[in-house]
Amino acid sequence: MQNPVSLKIKRKLNKLDSELKNLVTDSGIELSKGYLQTVEAGGKRLRPALVFLCSQFKGGDKKNIFNAALAVELIHAASLIHDDIMDGAIMRRGKPTVYSKWGPKVALRIGDYLFAKAFLLLCKTDDFEAISVLADAVRKLSEGEIEQIKSAYKLEQTTSYYFQKINLKTASLFRASAELGAIFGGAQNSKVKALGAFAQNLGMAFQIFDDVLDIEAEEQVLGKSLGTDLRDGTLTLPILFGLKETNDNHDNRLAKIFISKNCSNSDIEDGLKIIVDTQAIDKTRKEAKRFVGKALKELEYIDNTPLKNELSNICEYTIERFN
Repeated sequence: MQNPVSLKIKRKLNKLDSELKNLVTDSGIELSKGYLQTVEAGGKRLRPALVFLCSQFKGGDKKNIFNAALAVELIHAASLIHDDIMDGAIMRRGKPTVYSKWGPKVALRIGDYLFAKAFLLLCKTDDFEAISVLADAVRKLSEGEIEQIKSAYKLEQTTSYYFQKINLKTASLFRASAELGAIFGGAQNSKVKALGAFAQNLGMAFQIFDDVLDIEAEEQVLGKSLGTDLRDGTLTLPILFGLKETNDNHDNRLAKIFISKNCSNSDIEDGLKIIVDTQAIDKTRKEAKRFVGKALKELEYIDNTPLKNELSNICEYTIERFN
């Protein structure tokens, strides 16, 4: 299935890409190059797409909508740079990370700069509700990162705790993106909340599917080495299901690999094979589809038929893309 975003939204995203590259032209050379490297690495641009999609109501302010879309993509880019610092990541989407080229100090400052730039853009809207929505999303994103650090290499975790972490770390910015679009698009409060809930569940599904990719995708497609979560001690849903299924094995090889902080490449390959040989991937996909179903349920509160159709297509695309 082709990307479901309409030509109208694609044009807006193309304009957004151009503007993103212009945002730091007045800054230092390292900052400009580091930021451009992150932007040019690409990505699905799902968060700004949600801003544009959910703004399709009467009475919207086009400038504010565009600034909101820029802001959420800057927040996302900043969070990726900070993630790479914490993970010691060398590659992202097939390109060297800012961290690997300029080191942690420069990468940290670039991430901080992008966070600040995002809020400066949103302040131009003079909408306190919108600023609060994005600030709360960044707070939750940070809490999710902290929880991930605290829980690294620990086996005693539950599925509900995993859902809590990805809700904070990923789904919160999806929700904020949809709510910002709806707010600046002139939607009623009930529609803002429904679209926010839709995007939150969509974000949950995307993160779960992404965790599957770290287990079984082709490396050239993923843009980084497989098994990053296993190596970093990040207990994702497929790893968790794999551990539960192999728990009766007294010499639990997967558990030993997960808690080890010095795994070899062959250890990681063994761990991935163990997970693939269980029912973990199928169970994980079912959970992702469950969240897609919850997202679609929220669209019952939206009476804008073209908007409902576009958002439904994104849900369908999400499932088909990862199957």
